[in-house]
Amino acid sequence: MNDIDIFYNGEIIQRRKSFKIKYYIISITSLLIGLLIFISCFKYNPYINLNAMIIKENNTYYLKILVNPEQINDINQKHIIISNKKYKYKVKNISEDYILDEKYNRYYEVLLESNIDSKLIIDNNIINISIEMPKTTFLNQIIKRIKKEVVWCTI
Repeated sequence: MNDIDIFYNGEIIQRRKSFKIKYYIISITSLLIGLLIFISCFKYNPYINLNAMIIKENNTYYLKILVNPEQINDINQKHIIISNKKYKYKVKNISEDYILDEKYNRYYEVLLESNIDSKLIIDNNIINISIEMPKTTFLNQIIKRIKKEVVWCTI
């Protein structure tokens, strides 16, 4: 009868490794499923960050912003955020003509009516604003970006 050395027995080593590999595969699979559920179910509000210039027309002050054509539909929400304070606003005017920058990107001028702090109301003052967009999920944002890249690549 042959002596069996427990430290160098191939069958025992194989059983030990297959046991670890099974737990590794189960843990990675459960982690990926949990991540997929989180990406598809967690809802959040994205923001558009823009620079606005305060202009005066007919003794009233307006916020003038430049917006991409893709973001025109997103600015028709109810609140803007200036210095961590929410203000109600409404769109007064969207220009029909667009402005081109040096990279040939199109922008439309949009005038917003809002009751903001009197400290900020200075003619031609430039302030940072954030426009709250409707709730979305990470999965929807990923799908939008993929569609945008696919359309851009096919042109």
